[in-house]
Amino acid sequence: MSLILPKIPLWIDCDPGHDDAIGLLLGSGLDQYHLVGVSTVHGNASLGNTTSNAISILTAFKRLDVNVYPGAEKPLVRKLNVADSIHGRSGLDGTAFLPMPSFDAQPDHTAVAAMAKAIETYPGTLAIAALGPLTNIALLAMNYPDLLPSLRLLSIMGGGLGLGNWTKFAEFNIWCDAHAAQIVFSDTTLIPKTLLVPLNLTHQAIATDEILEQIQKSRQLDRRSVLRQMLYELMIYFAGTYKKKFGFKNGPPVHDAVAVAAILPFYSDNSTERSEHSNDPPAADLDLRFARYQVHVVEEGPQEGMLVFEPDSDNGIMIAQEMNFTEFWRLVLDAVDNVESSTSLLVS
Repeated sequence: MSLILPKIPLWIDCDPGHDDAIGLLLGSGLDQYHLVGVSTVHGNASLGNTTSNAISILTAFKRLDVNVYPGAEKPLVRKLNVADSIHGRSGLDGTAFLPMPSFDAQPDHTAVAAMAKAIETYPGTLAIAALGPLTNIALLAMNYPDLLPSLRLLSIMGGGLGLGNWTKFAEFNIWCDAHAAQIVFSDTTLIPKTLLVPLNLTHQAIATDEILEQIQKSRQLDRRSVLRQMLYELMIYFAGTYKKKFGFKNGPPVHDAVAVAAILPFYSDNSTERSEHSNDPPAADLDLRFARYQVHVVEEGPQEGMLVFEPDSDNGIMIAQEMNFTEFWRLVLDAVDNVESSTSLLVS
């Protein structure tokens, strides 16, 4: 892959979360990324748990150089809800190999200011991957509107075209803070640089038994590393809850990691905007394809969190529609290899 930048400056805003862990894996382990910072938000668990989980994940990945900034502990308007039926009480249940946090979080409520500072530090180049409810991103848009033109890309995991998961109408991240999502999706500065990665695409990123075996078994070591066993056990737990709650039989979808990987084509030297009907050459190896829509969020009532789409090829949000998932999983396994190379602990 030929990139304009030696490293893509990347900020991850997340609520770990098992699939957030794989998103953080890509941000930490792929050579294409320079992980600038991580912010946390309510969502899969309480803010205290998502913050602790983010630091534990970075500890496991030996990324002690990346600061973690706590953000919003609740939605802008509605009450807090968490996804403990999917991610467990901690937000990251399922393994004894997740290390204790080895460094402290930054002070409370510093996430939005830290994201703003990152945009100033990397003008025109920073990508933000928003993997949880959009409360922090909405606050960024409201408090720092003058900086938004300097953001290169906002990649959001959320929503669905006629598809929900938390309700039959709505996906969890958007449902959690529909008011924040509406602020983000209606911001005229953010709209042209926003990529929405919906359930329609992420439901194709299934961590099958074959994939999990490749995650667990090292290509370099005869014995299992603690890192690989941790990731394997997290995915096995995630597979179990997804099967029980949603009926996924072949494995869990790693939603958030897709939104992190989808950033790569926008920094390749042949990246061009293409609809699903375009015959232009693919943008990078992921062959990401999207179409543009205006997006409206239902903010209250029984359909709260549902997205309403209207085609707008000139001024709409990019909605990701296709991706080469063989290449996606190659990137995940490459990231595991790269992170493993910095760790040496083996399962006894």
